[in-house]
Amino acid sequence: MVKKILYRIFVVIIAIINFLPSTIEPLAVNRLNLSVPFYKKIIELFFGNKEEQPVSSGKYVYVSGYPIGFSIDGDGAVVVEKSAVITAEGYKNPTENSNIQIGDIIKEVNGVKVSSGETILKAVNNEEMQGREAHIVLERRGERIETRAVPEFDIYASSYRLGLWVRDNAIGVGMVTFVEESGRFGALGHPITDIDTGMIMPVAGGSVYKTSIIGAVKGERGNPGELKGLFLKSVNSVGVVVNNNKTGVYGVLDEKTKLAFMGEKLEVALPDEVKMGEATLRTTIDGLSPKDYKIEIIKTKHTKEDNEKCMVIRVVDEELKSVTGGIVQGMSGSPIIQNGKIVGCVSHVFVSDPTKGFARNITSMLEN
Repeated sequence: MVKKILYRIFVVIIAIINFLPSTIEPLAVNRLNLSVPFYKKIIELFFGNKEEQPVSSGKYVYVSGYPIGFSIDGDGAVVVEKSAVITAEGYKNPTENSNIQIGDIIKEVNGVKVSSGETILKAVNNEEMQGREAHIVLERRGERIETRAVPEFDIYASSYRLGLWVRDNAIGVGMVTFVEESGRFGALGHPITDIDTGMIMPVAGGSVYKTSIIGAVKGERGNPGELKGLFLKSVNSVGVVVNNNKTGVYGVLDEKTKLAFMGEKLEVALPDEVKMGEATLRTTIDGLSPKDYKIEIIKTKHTKEDNEKCMVIRVVDEELKSVTGGIVQGMSGSPIIQNGKIVGCVSHVFVSDPTKGFARNITSMLEN
């Protein structure tokens, strides 16, 4: 707004100078030199050259929409509950006075890197550490925290325990958004999180599996539906998971699956290119292969930020609505195409109206 006002004032001043009588010096000497190129140079100096703004990303990816299953091995263990241990003297809570909170990620116990709940159990039952104060390293919202707690002997389990319930792995089903020449893929448009705490599951490794959609629970107002996917863990692995962050799940597919999951190669749309109006949703609601369905983009926010709610979409395709009611769980990651470009993917469904959902800009996924 300020730039517009300054621009108008500037134009008025230049116009006045250019039309002053030639008898006025020294302005008259340079009046005839105030040509159009001169004006353009001054305007660009003050307000920038809008012609230099990029009109396209120049980036291309293969659009997917194929269903896939995930199995994530945790990089640490997420604390989901703190409880008491039954000892010979009664109930005792070993972590009651420690700085351990629900949602913390336990990274180390007594110098041992934690990869599972079993790792924690072994660390506190080591012959040298039995019954002794344990040194614990946590991660909380990216911050490293150190604390201590004394394990108690559980008379029913016959072992020392910290009284912590943890989750060290996660599984899920969603849609692949894009695939690159290298085999790298992006999916979901949101992270896999712990079901109890909502924390993003840290990744030490993981696998992806070819998945078949075997049915759908139709979404209704107040009751989001879901796609039912089937995959056999450790049997039909087709790639690996390398990252799980706020923009989605990322990994690398094997060569055969990469080729199978590649749709047409489309240009990546910049956020400013996304417009309200008709678009296409590519997703799989039955079997192994995706189809295109008609949707509308009814709201858009032009931003490159890691925002999973950059767009609001509405399903208008009658076939899709008849089967799923609109957007359902398991459809996350389904790519959205508009004007021949990939613009984003589904991230969430509106619980109050299953025909509507949120979507993420594709640019934020590619930057992660």
